[in-house]
Amino acid sequence: SDMQMLLAAWEVANRNPLGTAAGYGSSAPLDRKLTTKLLGFADLDYNSVYAQMSRGKTERMIAMALSCIAETVGRLAFDCFRRANGNTLVSHLDAVSEYTPSHELVWQFRCEDAPGLKLANLCGIQELPNGNLVVGTYANGLPDASRATAFETTRDKKIVWSWSSSGDRSMMTCWKLK
Repeated sequence: SDMQMLLAAWEVANRNPLGTAAGYGSSAPLDRKLTTKLLGFADLDYNSVYAQMSRGKTERMIAMALSCIAETVGRLAFDCFRRANGNTLVSHLDAVSEYTPSHELVWQFRCEDAPGLKLANLCGIQELPNGNLVVGTYANGLPDASRATAFETTRDKKIVWSWSSSGDRSMMTCWKLK
């Protein structure tokens, strides 16, 4: 849907308004079709009143399409994997969520579930044989090592261990250690 909005904004913006000045066209001998071709527009605005009335709307459409894309990017999942039971675990900034194949949320660990760890930007996840999860964080470190950059949680959201690094260190992913 983001790309459809961007395409719609592009189609509205990709019209040559040249020659529609002052709302009633121009008395200058402009070849509007030639300028449309030379400037790379797909078509021209035929109705000068429409061209004038759409000023500002085109910019708003483009801004809206870009804000929708930004919203989607902000919700991107960092890591995901399919569990043996068919469910999917997904890490997405403020939570690790488990979804059924029919997209129902069945479990979730949110940053606020462990306030003492000062979590943010949950990214890498690995499931241990006992069902616990090891989770890494992205850009969560502080110089004083007061924020966890990796931790292990049980399915009932009890923290088994956490690791904090000094500085702005990140763990984009977690790998199983054997």
